[in-house]
Amino acid sequence: LLNNLQKTKVVSIGPFTAEELNKFNVKNSVANVYTISGAFQTIKNIFSLA
Repeated sequence: LLNNLQKTKVVSIGPFTAEELNKFNVKNSVANVYTISGAFQTIKNIFSLA
């Protein structure tokens, strides 16, 4: 599972989740707004769908 996460674009919903992912060397982007909607907006921005 960790190997697959390290190859995937991951968006964390906030800084605490980002910290936990970093402990396992999983690169991630943190949502600007710490909600599910904020995470989806970040995903859209990453893939230029916004």
